This record gives sequence, C-alpha cells and structure tokens, in this order.
Amino acid sequence: MVQNNKHWQHDGNYEDDEVSRFILRSHVGKNKLPFLIDIKRTKELQPDFLFLQVFNSKSQLIFHSFSRPSQCRLFTCPDDVLRRSLATVTVYGVKTLNTDTGVAYHILMGGKASMNLTRGATIDYIMIAMRPLTTYLDLLTDAPNKVAYHVDAVCIGPMRYMLTDLHHRGEHTDTFIITLYQVHPPSACIMFYYGSETEYEIPLCLKPVSEYKLQLFRVNTRHVTDDVYKFIGNSHSTVTAFNTYMTQAEVVELYNKAVHFVSRRPPYSSYLSHFYRNKSEEYFNNIMRTDGVMHKYDKNWGGDQASTLNKQVQGLFFSAVVDQVTRLLPDFSFFGPRRLHVPTYLLLNNNMNMYFSDFYCHRVNHKVQFVLTVKGSPTDHFCRKRLVLVDQTNNPFLTRVRCGFTEIVRVTMNVTVEVFYTEDVPAKAWMCHDNVFFTTTKQMGNALDMVNGIPKNIKCQICNLDCFLLAETLKA
Repeated sequence: MVQNNKHWQHDGNYEDDEVSRFILRSHVGKNKLPFLIDIKRTKELQPDFLFLQVFNSKSQLIFHSFSRPSQCRLFTCPDDVLRRSLATVTVYGVKTLNTDTGVAYHILMGGKASMNLTRGATIDYIMIAMRPLTTYLDLLTDAPNKVAYHVDAVCIGPMRYMLTDLHHRGEHTDTFIITLYQVHPPSACIMFYYGSETEYEIPLCLKPVSEYKLQLFRVNTRHVTDDVYKFIGNSHSTVTAFNTYMTQAEVVELYNKAVHFVSRRPPYSSYLSHFYRNKSEEYFNNIMRTDGVMHKYDKNWGGDQASTLNKQVQGLFFSAVVDQVTRLLPDFSFFGPRRLHVPTYLLLNNNMNMYFSDFYCHRVNHKVQFVLTVKGSPTDHFCRKRLVLVDQTNNPFLTRVRCGFTEIVRVTMNVTVEVFYTEDVPAKAWMCHDNVFFTTTKQMGNALDMVNGIPKNIKCQICNLDCFLLAETLKA
C-alpha cells in the first residue's frame, strides 16, 4: 500500500523511505486543481495514524485529517482552505494508546512546511520529511486567529488531570482536538473530545513535577469512517502552560533532602509555647467585629512550584520561628504588625495528623512546611495519599514535649518552620477560655506580596528535586 522511494535519504542513515500522499481537492466545481502533499518517513517509524493540518493564512480556515498511512488519500475540502495564499502544513505520525479512561494518540514523529498556493494552471505540491519528535513542535501558535480559550488543567488525583471550562462550542463546532506537550523529556499526544460536558479527563497519567503545554482546536466533524476522520475549523487556542504537582514519592525525596540539610548542622533548637500568626490590624478587626472566626482559605503559590497543596487545600498559616540569638519570637513580621498567639497544644495534639509538605528557600534561609489535619477528615485523606506523615514526638523539626502539667513544642532553629492548619480558628472564643492573646510587632516588606506567595528559588541545588534540576539544566 505504501510507495518506496530509494532516491531520498535521511542524513545518509537510511536508503528506503515510505511515502504517503494526501490529495486535497476543492469541493466546488470552479477550481478542481488539487493540492498534493507527500509525506516521507523512514521504515523504522510505523505510525498507526497520520494527523494532517493545513492552515490557509488568508481565509484563516484549518483543514484537519486523521487517517491511516495508506499510499494515497483523496479529500474534498472547502475552497477557502485552498485559496491562493500562504499555506502551512503540519503532520504528525501517532501510535494509539488505549487506557481505562479513554484513548490518546502518542506522537512519534512530526514535520512542518509552508508554501504559497498559486491556484493557477499547475498543481500545487509540497514534500514534508518526518522526523522523530525530540523537541516541542508548534502547531499554529503564531497564526493571527488564535483565541485565548479559558481552559484550566485541574489535578484530580496523583498524576491525573482534568481540563475544565470546555464550553467554547457553537453552531459549527462539535469536537475539540487537544494537543498536549511534555516539555522535558520531549513527548506529545493528541486527543479528540466529542462530548458535551465542559470537563474532560486526560486519559493519561502525567509526569510529576513537569512542564506541559496545551493547545485546543475547535472544529466541526465533516466525515468519519473506520479509518478516516475529517474536520474543519477556523480558530485555535493560544498555548496554555501548566506544571504538574509532586506525587508522594517526590514529597518523600524532598523530606529526605530537608532531613539531610538539618542533620549536617549541630542540633540547635528551642522551646515554643505558642504558634503565632501576623496579619494587618484591619484583618483582625474584621474578624472580631463579625463571627470571631479566622476562616481558612486556599493555600497560595508560595514555596515549591509543584506543591500538591497549591490551590488544592484550604488552611491558615502559623509560624514557629524563634530568634536564633535571643530565643524569643522575632519582633517583626512580613505579614502584618498584629500578632495572634495560640498555644501549640490547641493546634498540634492527638486529634491531629502532622504531614511534611515542603522544603524551599527564597534566597538564603531554608524553610520547611508542615500541614496539620483533623484525623479522618477529607483533608486528612487527601494529604495521606500525597504527603509524608510525620511522628509528632520524633522528628528533627517540630516535636511535642511534656513540660510539667502542660505541653509545649521543641522547634529546630536550623530552618524556618511553618505550620499550615487546615481548620477554621475560632479566635474570639479561644481568647475567652485559653491562653490566646495579641501583641504588636514591626511591619517589614510588602505584606500583600507575602500573602500571595513567593515561589521557591528554582536555582537552589539544596531544596529542589533532582528531576527538576535536571530538566532546568537541559532546558538551559
């Protein structure tokens, strides 16, 4: 079924190539001269399907074909696809991936070329040489008709993601063609979504702590057989980039890095009777004037860029920092001048589980982050699958210690310790019955920037994951 051509070679490594021909012909009678597209590939690369796109720069129309790589395919398409102008042709060779949740097509190879269609007395012809996919290959990212579709990639489980807000359908749209690129190591796939729901679960497990790029094509299905799909569209999305989260395995690696970092230094710790939280005067005044409760909210983007908690878990940050010289609480804060002190036993006790979640730095000082969840709560179940459960009485960072008739905490001073408490805090009620109180401190820096969260230093060799450091090195 496939032609052989012995006269063209791939860098001298192959003598034989296989050629697939696509013939595009206008469906109107006034101009039936075809556009011939020959696609060459080596025998070693045997795709299940070829995915072809032809973009006309004048009409802004895109012709899509998804078919098996037979010797020759003849397609009729709107005359606007073949209008006299610059045409960009992109082709991919793909392998079918069947999963429990759907089908995706892994891209093995790709090629791209452009030519000016003459639409004259001669046949327009273009040859595209396929190459193994080793780099991110644009589709139509520079075309002027790209549309900023609002699409989010939402984590629904370790390595599983869902696309949301897929409601950009119209009278002439019944299908989404989705292209997904993993930047490092280079990998890509194509997916087709015909459903009417606004959510689509990606039928593949995505690599943790990795950068992905996503592009959507909004199309209308024109023809479908057992081995041929034909689509027409006139718009595509801009490229959306997102990073995948850590799984539990990566959090374990991060925890081991934090333990190693602390263990390199002589033990240096202090007792802590209260966790504390600094915010603005207005923040606390609003709480005390209303229901007296500090309500939890989504964790910000501070810390590791791949933290599984980012915008996934709600809570309130408390600090456990003690001045290394005075062994007292710092007399300043970046988050606001008003400080609420809460006894450690109210947040950290036998009813709570403590999880390690992050190890990061911004410039010099390293920080570790712990999450406190009510045992058996939905947040506790979420964290148990993704974070590292830590013994509250035996770890190098933050431990509960009996002191007479009460209990306090011993905290290391070799790193900054943060606590993310995942419940609402009834501040007003606690002030009536327990040793909860306010003090005033100095304000430093921009509190708004700190609240929004500052990402970790991606160049640090100490607190970044090995896979992330490797990817950054290869990208550079």
